Amino acid sequence: MFSEPLLCLIIWHFIADIPLQPPVLADGKRKPGLAGIAMLGTHGLIHGIGTGLILGSVWVALAETLVHALVDWGKCRKYYGLIPDQCAHLSFLVLWFFIFQTSAM
Repeated sequence: MFSEPLLCLIIWHFIADIPLQPPVLADGKRKPGLAGIAMLGTHGLIHGIGTGLILGSVWVALAETLVHALVDWGKCRKYYGLIPDQCAHLSFLVLWFFIFQTSAM
């Protein structure tokens, strides 16, 4: 069931979430208003670009950008913690992978 693109998506996720998310971005996501939205969008875009490049789809890149930012928004507003946040992110990566696999056939 595991294949190389899915493994790449999971590795990319953790690269984008840890080393590519400096404290200014991680802290900024929690700010209210446009400043927080801009930081959430920037972080989501980092994830989206990598996901889109791995799967070769602009649509998946846009979807991941939006979904990643929305999932992080909920975590930053304390609607849920880190474990549900990461489970949601990884679940969406699996979804994008299967959508890509189906559309590539």
